[in-house]
Amino acid sequence: MEKQDGRPPALSEIKFSAREIAILELLFRGFTNKAINDKLQSTSVSTYLNRIYNKMYLPDWADSGRSPRVMAAGIWSKIRTQYVS
Repeated sequence: MEKQDGRPPALSEIKFSAREIAILELLFRGFTNKAINDKLQSTSVSTYLNRIYNKMYLPDWADSGRSPRVMAAGIWSKIRTQYVS
């Protein structure tokens, strides 16, 4: 997903699946993983969140001391209008 010059793509260039968008919307609204699982009738929310974090190039909690979940919600708040009408 990196550009040829080795830099990550701009946030506006990230492609999210419909499922990832649904999960990001619920995450943005403050749903827990369990609540997202229940709402979407899924058991793979953690897997999707890890994919989302990777697409957003978010550091691991241990490496940054910051929650990737909180960072993802903050980023989503800035770019969500590109994906959700």
